Amino acid sequence: MPNINADIVAGLETTQQFIDLVGLELGLADDDSLNSIGVFTLDAASVTIDGENYSFELGVTIAVDHDEEGEATQELSGTLTIDVTKQNQIYKAVYKGQITIPTSDTDNLIFDIQYQAKTEVGQTTKLIVGQLNTKLEQNIGNVNFADLFSKISPELGNLVPEELLDGFSLNQNLLFVIKVSDTSTTPTKKKMIFGIGFNNNIGFNNNIAFSEIPLISNQLPADILTSQFTIELILSLQKFEQKELKTINGFLQELGAGIKIQPPSSSANELNRGASIAAYFNIGGYIRAWLTPLKRRTGSGSITGSGSISPSPAPSGASLAASRQFSSQSPIASPTSEQPIVVKSSLTATICQRLQSLLKWLKAKFGIQSDTLPQTEEFSLKPQAEIWNPGSRSFAQSEELPVKQRTAIRNIGTRLAPSGEFRLVASPRTTTPEEDTPITIADNGAWLTVQKSFGTIHLEKVGLIYKTGEIHLTPQFIVQVSDFSLVLNGLSISTPLTNFNPQFNLDGFGLTYEKNSLNIAGAFLRKERADYEEYLGMVTLGMQTKGSGGKQKSLSLSAVGAYAYYGNEPSLFLYLAVDYPLGGPPEIFVTGLAGGFGYNRDLIVPPLGEITEFPLVAQALSGVGDLSGDPGEIINEQIESLSRYIPISLDAGFLAIGIKFTTYKLLDSFALLTLALSENNFELNLIGISTLVVPPSTSSSIDPVAVVQLALQARFSLAEGLLLVQAELTPNSYILSQKCHLTGGFAAAFWFAGEHEGDFVITLGGYHPSFKVPTHYPTVPRLGFNWQLDSHTSITGEGYFALCSHAVMAGGSLSFRYKSGSVHAFFEVGADFLICWKPYYYDISARIRISGGIGIISISLGVELHLWGPELGGKAKIDLWIASATVKFGDQGSRDPLPIAWDEFKSSFLPQDTEICSIAASKGLVKQITRGEEEIWIINPKTLELVTDSFIPSKKAFTWEKEESIETNTGFAINPMGINSDELETTHKVTISKDGNSEDAKAKFSFAPVTKAAPTAIWGKPNLTDKGRLKLPEVNGQQFENGVFSGFRIIPAESPKAGESNSIGVEHLQNETSLIDDRYSWQTLEKFVASPDYTEEIEKRDRIRETITTNSQRDALLQALGFAPSQVQIDSAIADSFVFAPQVK
Repeated sequence: MPNINADIVAGLETTQQFIDLVGLELGLADDDSLNSIGVFTLDAASVTIDGENYSFELGVTIAVDHDEEGEATQELSGTLTIDVTKQNQIYKAVYKGQITIPTSDTDNLIFDIQYQAKTEVGQTTKLIVGQLNTKLEQNIGNVNFADLFSKISPELGNLVPEELLDGFSLNQNLLFVIKVSDTSTTPTKKKMIFGIGFNNNIGFNNNIAFSEIPLISNQLPADILTSQFTIELILSLQKFEQKELKTINGFLQELGAGIKIQPPSSSANELNRGASIAAYFNIGGYIRAWLTPLKRRTGSGSITGSGSISPSPAPSGASLAASRQFSSQSPIASPTSEQPIVVKSSLTATICQRLQSLLKWLKAKFGIQSDTLPQTEEFSLKPQAEIWNPGSRSFAQSEELPVKQRTAIRNIGTRLAPSGEFRLVASPRTTTPEEDTPITIADNGAWLTVQKSFGTIHLEKVGLIYKTGEIHLTPQFIVQVSDFSLVLNGLSISTPLTNFNPQFNLDGFGLTYEKNSLNIAGAFLRKERADYEEYLGMVTLGMQTKGSGGKQKSLSLSAVGAYAYYGNEPSLFLYLAVDYPLGGPPEIFVTGLAGGFGYNRDLIVPPLGEITEFPLVAQALSGVGDLSGDPGEIINEQIESLSRYIPISLDAGFLAIGIKFTTYKLLDSFALLTLALSENNFELNLIGISTLVVPPSTSSSIDPVAVVQLALQARFSLAEGLLLVQAELTPNSYILSQKCHLTGGFAAAFWFAGEHEGDFVITLGGYHPSFKVPTHYPTVPRLGFNWQLDSHTSITGEGYFALCSHAVMAGGSLSFRYKSGSVHAFFEVGADFLICWKPYYYDISARIRISGGIGIISISLGVELHLWGPELGGKAKIDLWIASATVKFGDQGSRDPLPIAWDEFKSSFLPQDTEICSIAASKGLVKQITRGEEEIWIINPKTLELVTDSFIPSKKAFTWEKEESIETNTGFAINPMGINSDELETTHKVTISKDGNSEDAKAKFSFAPVTKAAPTAIWGKPNLTDKGRLKLPEVNGQQFENGVFSGFRIIPAESPKAGESNSIGVEHLQNETSLIDDRYSWQTLEKFVASPDYTEEIEKRDRIRETITTNSQRDALLQALGFAPSQVQIDSAIADSFVFAPQVK
């Protein structure tokens, strides 16, 4: 009889004493559940005895949080019930219990608990699982995380995203797990996990139907449609490793718990203190699980916009792909003996050796193991390597093969490799969640590498991302059907955690088709902006066709387009480029065409230095790029470029037409004409690029002697009042040697309106070295060359010419440099010119310098020459290394020119007398007609605006004979004549008359002054010497006299009133019809009577045959109607038809 009674049980002080008593007296010492209650602290114990049956009830507490010293800081109270019955002389126990978690001062959550102890490798793990009691009426709808944490571990709330604390209410699918691991000596701290289910399995054919996945739903095999994907929210008070979660999940499966805390498939994916999303899927027995830790701050790069999910780069320490191009998009584990290396068939042993070195470097740099790789020079595949079979689109096992015998492999990246395209990949093979699987973890996001094919569907990876209360599942699917390959970009399934409602999202897709001589690739992307969505698409087509004589011709087509709905207006553009030899004369042999348009899109033409990067030029020259990779990344690059050059702009648009051609097979060119229209601007651009290669690359195998590539732009802008033509050599230009770079450019700009009206510049190679270039002048590089012959010797040469509104500049230089150790030599020759006209003057500076030496011994010689004119004068300076001297020669006083006379000024600078003043209708002109020599304007008086203009600026202005107050700049003068401002008087007079009477018109109009900038070379203040000569203009002197009066803007003084129409008598609008009797005289025709000469049917037919081809009466009738009888041809066949159909009676 067991020595157990109520007093003995009530006297127990610890749970271990209870375990020893029951184990000894009732033979339950090996019961795992009994041994597990040692994790509790005993408060009270009682027993009810019924014969040989015992019912124990223990009041217990358990610590669930500890401080740094291991002391309990938070405890939960509960009750354990153990019913022991004797069956067949053996005692068996049933364990039950409840734990209460307070959520407020008056409310509690009650959990039914089960407990068990497991011993593994010398360590005993005790587990307590509590599931929310669903039989009791518990008010859990108003309980949230904040309430739960306040009574368990208040500090845990600091690790959970704020939106989940108050916004996430608990539900009945809730459990907790308490784990205690004991070694042979010292027990460890208790650990606690909360698992919160959503009462939803994300099933592929359940709450989230994968049959609704865009584009690929009809390709999903049955094993995907019947599989499921489950997510759960986990709150952990401590950190758990993969092996600990494996033990916990095994116990939950034994208990049949509604929530499974699946161990992650990667050992690097640990459960940290705080909140995490647990993800688990099982597709046809292929099982994977992973954890996404949640943090308060938003993950960097995890979410783009509100619906576009982009994988973040792998952080330091994450697994890396061992491939030709390392990609954070597809982290792949380092290879082991169980993870074979798959290589391209053409890779040599040398490349394999380099791979070995690369993996060793990865090991040293990132800790990636590679010791299991073969260390021999001959690199071959391990047994049972995976072989990609293009015919069946599946993988098969193969025996060990040498590298050179490989013919088709698997490409584990962002897409499956098409036939003929193979890459070196270290590929893990995983089939159960216990195997270690590569994973990339970032803030609030985790991506698990899957790399598994299911029929035509390849699942490359899957991610789970959290942001502001929403979770986003991001499977990366690739579909391979026959010769088609489809990549889904940005596929995600999103739902709020607080209101579970899954929604599909697809940012875009990429599609490729390859067969024989045809290759098609396309990509499409949806991009979310701040307040609108933008859609961009690209497509390329390549094919081989047979031309004349059986020669192969290549056709290449590429197109890019975008659409957005912005500001309640559609905005779109489309651009197409075709690369195909269309023919033509040798001077312009067309090899391609391009064209496009934009609606509610602006077109920003780049400066010359960026012409080759301009999308409309780059696409015509080289297409939109390779679309076989990640379509999202490719299109994102295009979006960045296009948003820079083709931004959305309402009330704007453009047209573009381009041609690609060759000239005598020597010069390859592309020219693009663009027309941009907007509310305030009209802009015309001609941009292009030409390349000359000598000798042509197709004519010889030798390197080219010269390559000259020229970028060209011609621009006309009404808004800027600018006409600009410029060209510039690109950095690809050279001659004789690739080290002999050619530079230079040309520009001609004319401003016909705006703040720079009247200004102009023409330059080849830039400006004078001391010239302060105005900001609106084009920047032009020096025309020259730079030849670095070797590391010791260089030769450079440059030149320039510029003509602007007040001066002409020209110059150049040539230099030679040599330095080798202590030996050095230098030679330079150069000149700079400044030329003025009217009055004619020139100023020339030339120089030559020579120096050389060895060590500290050196010599030098320099000569500087300064010339001026038109009466030649100048000076020369000779500079030796020991002395210098200056020599003057010629007319030293002619350095400053004399002013010119009025007649010379007028003929040189002023237009014809009839063109000095002009008047134009800037607004309101409806039509212009000419009657003889008289020009007549038809105007709209409501919008009428007249502008007068004078080439000569005026200091006074008159309307009729009255002087107007214009308040403009009157400080201008006549510079070439030496006339100062106070010596000059100019007037501007306007008179308006009607039928010779000007008085009636005075009150009809109002006048406003119009100003412009006048060039100082003509209208500037003269800078005179004491002898009355003109000083030379300064290189950076004032260029314009701003704000001088040029004319009036004339508008009606009052808006015209609407006119009245003249009256028209109604009698002029009436029309009466007159009735005429017997207008036609009708003739009565006699009834037709057949000839009695022909009574038999056969006789009638014969007569018709005889007379139908020729008939005098028919000919007379035809002639009366205006026809020639010869125009009507009736043969015997027609006669037969007439006779037999219809029947003749």
